[in-house]
Amino acid sequence: MAEKKEEKEEKDKSKRHREDEAGHSVKKAKTQKKPRVAFQGLAGSYSERAAFKFFKNEEIVTLGQRTFEEVVQKVQADECKFGLVPIENSDTGSFKRVYDLLTSSDLLITGECALQDDHCLCVLPDTKRESIKKVYSHPEALEQCRNFLDKLQEANGVPIERFGLWNTAAACQLLEKERWKDVATIASRRAAEIYKLKVLETNLASDVKRATRYVVLGKTAPILPVDARHKSTIVVTLRDEIGALFKCVSCFAFRGISIIKLETRPETTGKAMYEEPQHWSYKFYIDFEPSRNHQVNKALMDNLREFCPSVRELGVYAQNSPRPEFLYTISGAMM
Repeated sequence: MAEKKEEKEEKDKSKRHREDEAGHSVKKAKTQKKPRVAFQGLAGSYSERAAFKFFKNEEIVTLGQRTFEEVVQKVQADECKFGLVPIENSDTGSFKRVYDLLTSSDLLITGECALQDDHCLCVLPDTKRESIKKVYSHPEALEQCRNFLDKLQEANGVPIERFGLWNTAAACQLLEKERWKDVATIASRRAAEIYKLKVLETNLASDVKRATRYVVLGKTAPILPVDARHKSTIVVTLRDEIGALFKCVSCFAFRGISIIKLETRPETTGKAMYEEPQHWSYKFYIDFEPSRNHQVNKALMDNLREFCPSVRELGVYAQNSPRPEFLYTISGAMM
């Protein structure tokens, strides 16, 4: 009986050991799991390039989505740790829909980066410049390259039709599938490589230095590097009275805090900040460089709440600086 008891105890001990080892392996695998980053577009799109730039020191898995809304949904559902979306272009201005999404969700802005777009004219390997009659790309890219396309049309002596698609990389994917001999796309060099297209020309934009600013969305506030300039984004509403905007911006000026950008959107777009929003009333998105003194920032927010019916903080993050502790590998896929 004693021997059987000892044998049973040994088996139980061995079982617990195996369970502990299995649990440790699972825990270890979880800790080593690569963060998933959602972006709008296909592999090779500018948004994916921006994700690689921001997370340049971390191995990430990029997941392409059809819309900005789907990017936000992936992060909210914990299917992705981060989402990256464009918010402003130096040529064509703000992405209005993205601003609306900032108040439609509870996500925070955790970082930003700017990317200079390398617009390239992409064709099938045997297509010549003079045979191009149609160009496919995202409407924004077509607009940014309008001067080049006008000159191309004049050189070829035929009207060049321009077709807008939902993503620049999607235009390359379509051309690879359809094998059109008289079609070109405007997209990144990486998209051309992915979809086996030839790059005829580069730097097609009217302003070759133009860039797009992207923001990274997440559920938790980032740890801010002490050696970087910070940026804070808030959204406020104002009372319908004389001097309301003046009172708001005076809260910043009084404390020597610089406002970087002010963007307005109708209160009826996105998620309302108070009950029964009225037409012709507006939300004000404010980017500013916060003080290094936390008491000054607290006093600013308290002061704003005196003059503004609603104030919401959307995030404090490093200005245009990648997160130094991360490395990346290219592993994008469209879901």
